[in-house]
Amino acid sequence: MSTFKGNQAITRREFIQCSVGAMVSISIFYTVCYGDAAENDKNGNLTTVKDNGHKRELKPIAYCGIYCGACPAYVNVIENKGYVNCYGCASDLAASITERCNIRRCARGRNIKTCVFCPEYNTCETLKAFLNLNAFYTKEAGKNLNEIQSKGLEKWQGEQRAQWTCKHCGSPFSWDDRECRKCHTPVLIWIK
Repeated sequence: MSTFKGNQAITRREFIQCSVGAMVSISIFYTVCYGDAAENDKNGNLTTVKDNGHKRELKPIAYCGIYCGACPAYVNVIENKGYVNCYGCASDLAASITERCNIRRCARGRNIKTCVFCPEYNTCETLKAFLNLNAFYTKEAGKNLNEIQSKGLEKWQGEQRAQWTCKHCGSPFSWDDRECRKCHTPVLIWIK
């Protein structure tokens, strides 16, 4: 079988060779433009990733006290896979459910990092309603806010990062994971 290239016929073999060459070129272009573009802070913690050619800042702390670094959608971003990706509740590219969060909207409007830093922290009805939901993450959020208040945000974040990092290979894991996604070592599960 032959196809036409301008006025010349080309064979199936020539067509496949040309197609493979184009795919390799596209692959190289993508790797150069969008490839390994992660950046780390002075402690080696991932702080930004490249997404469609744009640097995106990762923000692993939610306003309500949830550690986003343990969320499956956040870990998907770090590992560059998954259908639902989120750069953290405090980021500009949060999951769609987070976009509708009243706590997030309030904290962003007040320009605070977490609810602990709000003057209405102890009396906020929105936060109280959230913390009273019967979900595993709300129980952790309340405990986390108390720890942030007593230890400070940076120290708490470091402890959370250590808790949600595989001790064997150093890869992050989420609260849904029973084993490390990279080395398959069983991970400590605090849920249930």
